[in-house]
Amino acid sequence: MPTPAAAARLIRFDAFELDLRTSELRKCGARLRLQGQPLQLLTLLLQDSGNLVTRAELRNHLWPADTLWISTTASTTPLGEFAKRWAIRPSHPGT
Repeated sequence: MPTPAAAARLIRFDAFELDLRTSELRKCGARLRLQGQPLQLLTLLLQDSGNLVTRAELRNHLWPADTLWISTTASTTPLGEFAKRWAIRPSHPGT
């Protein structure tokens, strides 16, 4: 059984496990390739699970504070990459 400190570094959901210390995502024990902004996005969503994450929160989390302007396309690209990789379909397309 993992220690409390080790358990705090692991987030489990469905068949997945995200190790926050090593930034590794695993599915049924097999390591999956996910890095950069899609990994940052997943971490943000899991750490605030069950709560709405605003576009402003995404922007603040995924881009440096001195970024002047982020297009809508750039702000949704990490989400699209994550969804495409894991074949996630939105329950309400177009919203």
